[in-house]
Amino acid sequence: MSYQQLDYIADLYIPILALLSLGSILFPVRILWRSVGAGAARFILLLSLIFIVYLVMFVDKVFLLWPKMDGLDYSTHTALALVLIVFLVDAHRSYKIPLIGSFISYVILMLYQQYHSLADIAVTALVIAVLCVGIFWCYRKVCNRVYRV
Repeated sequence: MSYQQLDYIADLYIPILALLSLGSILFPVRILWRSVGAGAARFILLLSLIFIVYLVMFVDKVFLLWPKMDGLDYSTHTALALVLIVFLVDAHRSYKIPLIGSFISYVILMLYQQYHSLADIAVTALVIAVLCVGIFWCYRKVCNRVYRV
């Protein structure tokens, strides 16, 4: 495949993950109207995860954190893909292996296309993963209070 074809595939990956994420929220709500509250909570979780990606990007732009780490570059591609994969794995644990496999394939594609270095991807993924843990912890605490019987 040519560089342009692989670039096109890479460009489609995150929008497809975003559509799957939205579908994982909307589909159960359509089936069972009582799950609207849970769907709204999942939507807020998704927005929070995406917000973190762009908040870290903004902080990096202002304080030049990644460039100070030996000239690294914050990988928004990695960050968005990671939060969407984490969100989907949380929603559909039975698809964990294919979802993680798709993320690894995307990382390999980014490396092959020379979008980012392995260090860019690894540092971005580590920072975003830590922040995701915090967001999921808050989400679980809030949902346990709201849905406690």
